[in-house]
Amino acid sequence: MTRKELLEVTASNLKMAAELLRVYEKKWREEWDAAPNPFIAYEQMLKNKPNRLKIINQWLNARKEYDEARK
Repeated sequence: MTRKELLEVTASNLKMAAELLRVYEKKWREEWDAAPNPFIAYEQMLKNKPNRLKIINQWLNARKEYDEARK
């Protein structure tokens, strides 16, 4: 794979990961707003932390790969 192709692939992966993160951020915000009070919302947030970290780490890894491809 050439450097240009690698950059295109990593940019595409980063774009998809960023879009996925935006969708989930909206979902998480809606879940927070739907909770009857902030304490329950915080408890739910802590329960869902492992799932949220998977999505966030996916974006972080895509960003890292893209940054490395740009060097």
